[in-house]
Amino acid sequence: MRFLSYSISSELRVDLSARNKIFHHLELALEEQPRLLSQINERVNYASQNISGLETSITRMTNLAQDIETIIKANFELNNPCAANKVLYAEYIRAAALYMTQCSKYSAQIRPNIFKLILNNMNSELDFNAHRLHSILQGEGFLVDCLTKKIPMSLNFIDNISVFEMSFELNLQYPLVIDPSGLFLKYLHKKFAQKLILEQSMPSEATIANVLSAIEKGNAIVLVDFNKDLLNIIEPLLNWRFNQIISKLYNKHYYTDQNQEKKADGQESDDEVLIVNQPNDQFEFNGVKCKVHPDFKLILLLQNKSFHISKFFLEKVILQNKNIY
Repeated sequence: MRFLSYSISSELRVDLSARNKIFHHLELALEEQPRLLSQINERVNYASQNISGLETSITRMTNLAQDIETIIKANFELNNPCAANKVLYAEYIRAAALYMTQCSKYSAQIRPNIFKLILNNMNSELDFNAHRLHSILQGEGFLVDCLTKKIPMSLNFIDNISVFEMSFELNLQYPLVIDPSGLFLKYLHKKFAQKLILEQSMPSEATIANVLSAIEKGNAIVLVDFNKDLLNIIEPLLNWRFNQIISKLYNKHYYTDQNQEKKADGQESDDEVLIVNQPNDQFEFNGVKCKVHPDFKLILLLQNKSFHISKFFLEKVILQNKNIY
C-alpha cells in the first residue's frame, strides 16, 4: 500500500513538473507577444512605405513616358513634313518605343542607323510585344538561320548578331566586339567556316600574308585580343575605312547643298554629282597595292576584360556591343 501511494505521489510530481514547464513556456511566449507584435507592425509600416514609394515611382514613370512622348512628337513635327499624317505618326511612336526598350545597350555610333532601319522596316501590323529587334532588322527567317548554327543562343545574343550583320551591310567602320565567353567567336566559325582567318594576340610570320590574302580573296579575318604590334599592322585598314566614310559623308552633304543652290538659281542639276556612294576599293597595304574584295571583313574581338582601349582607337572602329549576351 505504501509502495502504491509512493508511486502515485511520484507520478503527480512528474506531471506537476511537466505542467510547470509548459506554463513557463507559455509565460515566455506571452512576454514575447508585445515584441513580436511590434516587429509585425514595423514590417507592415515598412511594406506600406514601399507600396507608397512604388506608387510614386509608377506616377513618375507615367509622367516621364508622357514627357518622352511629347518630346518625340515635337521632334517629329519639327523635322518631318508628314507629321500631320496620324498613321505615320503612330508608326514613328512605335518605332521610337522599340528603339528605347531594346537599343539603349548599343553604342551611340550605331544607334541612329538602328533607328532608321526600325522605322523603315517595321510592319504596320507588327505586334510590339511579340517581336524582337532581329526580326525587324533582318526578317523572320534570321532566327531560324541562327538556330541552324547549333550554338546555344539567347534572343539578346541573336539581336546583337543582327546588329553586327547590319554594320557590314551599311559599310560602317570595322566592328569591335566584346566577347568574354568566346560564344561570338564560335558563331563566326560557323558562319564563315573555311573563309575565316584567325589572328590572336601578337603577329606571326604569316600575319601580313594572311591579311593581304583576306583583302584580295574576300575572306573574314578576326583579330582576337590583339596587342599593339598586331594593331599597328591593320591600322592602315582602319584608317582607310574611316576616311572612306568621312569622305562619303562630306561629299554627300557638300554636293547636296550645291545641288540645292543650283535649283534655287534656276540652273539644271547634274544628277551624276549626287552619286557619291561608289567605294574606292583600291588600297595599299604594307607597300602592296591591292583591290579590296567586296566580301572582305575585318572583325576585332576582345575576350580579355582587362584590355585597355584608347579613345583614338575607338574613333576608328564601331563598338558593336556593351554586353554581347
